[in-house]
Amino acid sequence: EMAKDSATTSDELYVVLTTALPLLREAGDFTIFLAAVDQFVSTFQVDADVERSRLITEYLVGCKTPSAIEPAVKEVLETAGRAASENRFRSSIELLETAERHSKRVGAAKLSKAAVELRIVVREREQAFTAQTQALKTLADKPDDSKANLSVGLWLAIYEDDWEQAVPKLALCSESKWKSAAISEQKASEDIESQLVCA
Repeated sequence: EMAKDSATTSDELYVVLTTALPLLREAGDFTIFLAAVDQFVSTFQVDADVERSRLITEYLVGCKTPSAIEPAVKEVLETAGRAASENRFRSSIELLETAERHSKRVGAAKLSKAAVELRIVVREREQAFTAQTQALKTLADKPDDSKANLSVGLWLAIYEDDWEQAVPKLALCSESKWKSAAISEQKASEDIESQLVCA
């Protein structure tokens, strides 16, 4: 109630939240705990992603049963997915490893498996990101390099969903299936453009 009260000062709010968070963690009410975490990280000058991850990890540590840990692990999976989509791979992997470890500890095999599966996807994205970063450097000097065009084109197509930028790169790549698909796409676009001009 004090946290919701607009008359509560910043200092009072800090004391209220830092006192409430351990109590909420012990009580095992993840919904209220997460609301308090979000209010804390949005109100005070902290690195929101780091602090949020730290507090959720502390919650995981205190869980004793699969039912208690389930909402926290689901939140970790979402948070790790967002971190990966922002190319913050280290943060994402650390969260997933923590979720997996504590899920196993309390016998939540399904949650542990979900964390492992997402970690594989994140690692694949990280590898693709590293490859396209290196490829962009290559393309700065050699714009027709087929391998570099493939890496950048795949990154744009698969991870950025930017087909407009991906197609020209893939048309210059070394992988025959991607190259022929990209060239076909370019021809189809040109045909549509020419039909529009004639109309």
